[in-house]
Amino acid sequence: MGNIADAGSIPATSTTSNVMILIFKNWFKKKEKQPEHLLYEKEIQDGIEESLWQIKEEYDLPTEEVFNVVESKRRNIKHMHEMISKKEKYE
Repeated sequence: MGNIADAGSIPATSTTSNVMILIFKNWFKKKEKQPEHLLYEKEIQDGIEESLWQIKEEYDLPTEEVFNVVESKRRNIKHMHEMISKKEKYE
């Protein structure tokens, strides 16, 4: 029985060392930070979004509300484009 316990500990040690090596390699790996959401992009795609941000400034609306509307608009337009392309594929 002593052999089974010893044999089982060897792979665990090598697995642990492999994990440590991966952690060490990833520690120094340069990661690009991506914007989490639209607020960091500061990219206006069309006149509707530009108008929404102007209205926000004019009437001192909460940024989250305008962000949600702009994000929803982008999702809806993306969905419309996908549906149109699917429709054209089947015609």
